[in-house]
Amino acid sequence: GVTGVQTCALPIFVASGPAPTLGWDSYAHLGDVIEVLRGLTQHALETRQRGINVFVFGPAGSGKTQLARLLAQECGVPLFDVAAQSPEGEALDGFQRLSTLRLLQALCGGTRSLVLMDECDELLTSPAGFSGVPRIAQRKALLNQTLEETPMPTLWVSNSHRDIDPAFLRRFSLCLEVKLPPRADLEATLRTLPFALPEPIIRRYAGCEHVSPALLARAAETAQAMRPGSAVTPARAFEVVVERHLSTRGIAAEANPEALGDTYDPEFLNSTFDPRELLNGLRRHPTARLLLEGE
Repeated sequence: GVTGVQTCALPIFVASGPAPTLGWDSYAHLGDVIEVLRGLTQHALETRQRGINVFVFGPAGSGKTQLARLLAQECGVPLFDVAAQSPEGEALDGFQRLSTLRLLQALCGGTRSLVLMDECDELLTSPAGFSGVPRIAQRKALLNQTLEETPMPTLWVSNSHRDIDPAFLRRFSLCLEVKLPPRADLEATLRTLPFALPEPIIRRYAGCEHVSPALLARAAETAQAMRPGSAVTPARAFEVVVERHLSTRGIAAEANPEALGDTYDPEFLNSTFDPRELLNGLRRHPTARLLLEGE
């Protein structure tokens, strides 16, 4: 059965991913394409239709992998994640990953399950990733055959579609772009956390383009692990996780200028310039330096 395959036959390359931390409401901004994805997947599983592949692309942190896990959970089937590296931490090239996928199809093709091929950019674009198949024509033929004959619905996940070979794109049943949600959706997510966040923090994170649903989900999971009575509240832990994540990437969560009056009123600033104009100028020229003089 599938369980035996997971634990015995493919322990090196394939693992069933963890439960999703996002719900369908996190993808409402994508519109009807989500319902098309759900219907297509359910039909493929029920009819055992072959050759069903979905290309999912979008910026990092937009929830692409979470979408695959959520889909598998709704369908009540395992999700096989074709790993990008070996247990020793060595990167697997495109040919190795494709070989793993084909082995998985051969062993589990008769089962109800989904497959996740994450970080598939190299696999669909770079001939150099196929050191075991020297000729590009052979590479394309092998991948096209894999796409056309897959017995399990497969989700191919990438950060972009720009460099994907059009010959491969034409063979996908559905191409789905996962965009970051609008600010209003992020703000709603921040307001529905199991713990209350300060209003300025909500507006800061909702207005930061680098704060994604995936980051919020991870931060919330970490925050809820805080023990009762801890000196650090879940809300503060949530803020620490988000801030450290952003600072590690060299990003600062910008404050929403409309929220400036909640914590500081510039009308009480005795200066020769308009602080709001200065703020707008700094946004246009983020490397500017200021010399502030006064007592």
